[in-house]
Amino acid sequence: MMRRKPTWLYPKTILVSFFAGLLIFVLVYINLRLGPSPINHEIFPKSPETCVITISALNNFGFVVNLYDSVMDNSPEIECFIWYLGDISEPTSAEGRKGMADISKEIDMKPKFKLVTMKEMEEKNFDHFEIEKFAFMFDLVELQTTIKPFAFQYTFQHFGAKSAIFLDNDIWVTSPLIEIEKQLKRHSAVVTPHVSAPIPEDGKKLNNKNILQTGVFNFGFVAFSNTDTAASFLRFWAEQLSLYGFTNLEKGMFYDQNWGMFIPAFFDHDDYYVIRDHRYNIAYWNMHYTGKGLHMRDGEPHIDNPATNKPEKTVFIHFSGISLLEEYNMDMISRYQNRFTLEDFPHIRDVLLAYTDRLTAHNTMHYRRLPYGYDKYSNGMKINAQERRMYAAAAFPARDITFKAGEDDSVYESTLSCFVRAIFQRDVEWMNPFCASKECLSDMSKITFLQWFVSSTLERPVDLKGALFFTSLEYNVWRSRPDLQAVFTDPTGSSYDGFKAWFNGSGPVEEGMVDSGLREIWRETWKDNIQNDSKYHKQVESSDDIGVNVYGWHAGLFSIGIVAIKMFRAAQAVNLPSNAIEATNAISKQYVSEDVLGIEFTRSCNEAVNLVVMNADCTSQFVIDFPQGLRDVKYNIGYWLWELDVFPDFWMPNLKIYDEIWCATDFIKNSIENSDGYDGTPIRVLAIPNETEEEIVEKEMEIPLSLKKNLRGSSSSKPFVFLVVFDFVSSEQRKNPGAAIRAFMSAFPLSDDPDGKKHQLIVKTHSGSSEQTANIKTIAKDDPRVIFINALLSDEENRALHNYQDCHVSLHRSEGYGMNILESMAVGIPAIATNYSGNVDFFEAMPKLENKCTFPIPYKLVELEDLYGPYTKGNHWAEADHESAVLAMRKAAEYNCKKQALGREMIKEVKNHFGPEAVGKQMKFLLNEALPRIIAKQEASK
Repeated sequence: MMRRKPTWLYPKTILVSFFAGLLIFVLVYINLRLGPSPINHEIFPKSPETCVITISALNNFGFVVNLYDSVMDNSPEIECFIWYLGDISEPTSAEGRKGMADISKEIDMKPKFKLVTMKEMEEKNFDHFEIEKFAFMFDLVELQTTIKPFAFQYTFQHFGAKSAIFLDNDIWVTSPLIEIEKQLKRHSAVVTPHVSAPIPEDGKKLNNKNILQTGVFNFGFVAFSNTDTAASFLRFWAEQLSLYGFTNLEKGMFYDQNWGMFIPAFFDHDDYYVIRDHRYNIAYWNMHYTGKGLHMRDGEPHIDNPATNKPEKTVFIHFSGISLLEEYNMDMISRYQNRFTLEDFPHIRDVLLAYTDRLTAHNTMHYRRLPYGYDKYSNGMKINAQERRMYAAAAFPARDITFKAGEDDSVYESTLSCFVRAIFQRDVEWMNPFCASKECLSDMSKITFLQWFVSSTLERPVDLKGALFFTSLEYNVWRSRPDLQAVFTDPTGSSYDGFKAWFNGSGPVEEGMVDSGLREIWRETWKDNIQNDSKYHKQVESSDDIGVNVYGWHAGLFSIGIVAIKMFRAAQAVNLPSNAIEATNAISKQYVSEDVLGIEFTRSCNEAVNLVVMNADCTSQFVIDFPQGLRDVKYNIGYWLWELDVFPDFWMPNLKIYDEIWCATDFIKNSIENSDGYDGTPIRVLAIPNETEEEIVEKEMEIPLSLKKNLRGSSSSKPFVFLVVFDFVSSEQRKNPGAAIRAFMSAFPLSDDPDGKKHQLIVKTHSGSSEQTANIKTIAKDDPRVIFINALLSDEENRALHNYQDCHVSLHRSEGYGMNILESMAVGIPAIATNYSGNVDFFEAMPKLENKCTFPIPYKLVELEDLYGPYTKGNHWAEADHESAVLAMRKAAEYNCKKQALGREMIKEVKNHFGPEAVGKQMKFLLNEALPRIIAKQEASK
C-alpha cells in the first residue's frame, strides 16, 4: 500500500506554512525592535481606598515583583499596586527592548499592577517636574527618590486614591498592612523612625550623627492620606527635591529623606502618626535592638517581643544594602554598616536566605543586567558624575531679584554664580542635555551641554579660549591630584605646556579620570581653538579694530559696581565693540540680576583691551579672574577712584599689573602722580557717565506711599527742600553731613519758620547703625524741619526723592567724584558743594552757572588727626566754610534754579560734558591715543 506524504510536504501547504512562519518572525522581530505593546491592566476602582506604590529603574524589576507578591499575599484588600518607572520607558538597546518585553508579559499576569512612566507623570503638568532635567542632573538613585512626591501626587490626582503607601522595592512584606491602613484613615501622614532607641557610641557606622544627617524618619516607607495638609506638604517636598534632591551630607542633602523632618513642624501633632512598633521596617539601622530577636519560625520571619520575649510575626523587613549589582552580600547584613555581621546574629541567616530565595524565584538577577536608560548621551558616550553635578549647578535657577553675594550660592559641589548660570541658560540648550551633537538641537543658535562642558572655564568669570584654551574638565582633574599640583604648579600660566602635554597623553584615560570619548571631544575643541585664535583674541591693526572687555561688578548696588555698568553703556552709546564681564561676586555686597540691568553678560573677552573697573585695592580679584597668560595678551587698563589728595603707598605696587590707569577726575589723577610709589604708568582722565536724562524740572511726580510719612505735600506744593545723601559705609567723617545740618539751621532759624512751611532739610542715609543715626540726629537738636531717612530705597523711591528736592547739598571734606552732585545737576537741580576734590570738574565745566545753579563753597585744608576707615592720620582734606554755606543756601532758595531757564540750560550742559555719548567719545579718543602701545604689547605677546 502506498504511503501518503505528510500534509506539510504538499506545495500549497509548504507555501502557507512558509508565509505563516515569516509572519510570526516579523511580528516577533518588530516586538523586539520596538519594545512591548501598551500594557493592558485591570481597571482600578475609581477611587481605591489604598494603593501601594514603589519606584525603581528597569533593572530592579525583580525586586518590584517580589514586593508586589508579598503585598498581595498578606494584604489582598489593597486595591492597587503602582510601579513608577524612574527610567526610560522605551529602551533603545536590543537588550533593553527585550527586557521591557519580558517585564510587560510579567505585569500582564499581575492583577492590580499598574506601570506609570515618567512621561505619563509629566502629562499631569506638576509644578517643577521636568524629565530631561531630572534624568540628567540626578544619578540613578537620586532620580528614583526625587520623583517620590510626584508619585504620591499622581496616585491621588490621577487614580483618586484615598491613601497611598510607599514601600522601597527591597522590602519584604510579611504580615497584613492593616494597622497602616487604619492609621491613614485617622492621619494625613504615617512614618517610621530609623531608630526608637539610641545607637551605641562605639565608633562604628551607622551612628546617631548619621541618623541626624540622613533624617530621623526612614523614607523607605512613608504613607499619606489624600488630605489638603498632605497635598501641601507634597508640593513643598516636590519643589525642594527638584532643586536639592542630591546626596551630599556636608551640604545637608540626603536624597528625599531628611525633608521628612519637616513633618512634625508642618502637620498638627494629631495629624501624623509615628509607628515605633519593632515589627515594622526592620533593617540594619535598628539592628542593635532588632537583630537579637529576628529569626525564622514555621517558614516565616518572626521577632521576639522585647516586653514578653515571645515571638511575633514581623510586618515588613527592609533589606537595604544587601544587594550589590549582580550578587547578594549577606555576611555583612548591609554594605552601609560595619557594626554587625552574621556571626553576631547567626539566626538572621535563615531570614536572609528566605528573602534571597524569593528574589531568585522572581528572576531578579536577570533584570539587574538591564542598562539604565539615562546613563548615556545621544551619541552613546557615558555620562559621568562630574558632568551631572556641573549641569545641576548651571541649571540651578538664576536670580531675578536683588540679592546679597554669599546668600546666592547654589548647593552643589560646583558652585556657580547666578550670572554664570544666566549665561549658561541663555547660550546652551540646557533642557535637552542628552543631546551630544548639532543634529539633535532644536535651536541652532545654541550649543549642547556637552560642548559647553568641554569648552568652559567655570572657575573664572571668563572662558580661556584660543591658544590659551583651558577648561573646567582639566582644572577638576588637576585639583583632584596633589601630585599633579606639585609638578604643574600653574596650569594656566607657567606650567601650561607641561600640563597640557600630560592631559593630552594616555594618563587621564588609563587612570579612569576622563572618559576616552569625552577626551576626544576635548581634543577636537582644543584643536579648533588653536586654529581660530584670532576669533577669541582679536588682533588690532588700526583704531577700527579696538574694542573693550569691560570687567567689573556691573550688577553691584555699590559705587564701583554702578561705575562699571555706566562705562559699558557709554561704550555701547558710541558703538564701540564691548563685552560686559561680571567679576566674581564680592561677598556681602548687594546685587541685581542682568534682567534688571537690561544687558547681557558674557564670558568672552575677545576684545583687545581689558577695562578693569575696580579700585586699586581689588586688583587681586582681577589677577585671580584673569590668569597671567590672558593678561599678557590684552592691553589692561585699570579704572581707579580715590578720595584724598595723595594715593595710598601700599596700593601703588598694583600699577605694575596694568598698562595704564584711567580715573574719574583730575583730582584722582594728581593724587596718584603725587604718591611716592608712582612708577610713570600713564594716568588719564575719563569721567563717569551720567545716565540721568529725564527732565524733572517743574514736573509733578507721585510720591510713593512708603515716603509720604517723610515728605510733606506734593512735589509742586511743599517747602523748599534741601537734600543730603550719604552712605555710612563711605565714611560719615568724609561725607560730613553735620556741616550741612548746621548750615541749614543757621540759614533758616527755626523761630522764623516754626511750622516748616518755608524750608526743609532731608538727610537720606543707609547702612547706619542705630547709634550712628542717633548721633547724627543730635546735631539737628530736634528741629522738626530736619527729616532723617535711614533706608536702602528702591529705584522708584530714589527717583521720587530726587525729584522732590530743590537743592542738593554736599559739604564733604573730600570726594573722589561726587555722583549725587552730578546727578542732581543733570536734572536741573542746583548743587551746593565744597569746592574741593572730584566735583570741582563739574563746576569748572559750567562756569556761567555759578552762584545761580552751582554754589562752590570755599574751604581750608586740615590734617587728619585720626584714622577714619581707609583714610590714615596725616593726610589732608577740606573743611567747608560755614558762613559761605549759609549764604549759598539762602541764595539757592531765593533763586530756585529748578524753576528757572538756567536750570534747563544746566541739563544740557551736563549731558554735553558727562552724558554716556560724551564719555563714550572720550573713551574712543583715549583708546586711539593708546593704539601704538596696544599694538606693541600685542606684538610682544606673540
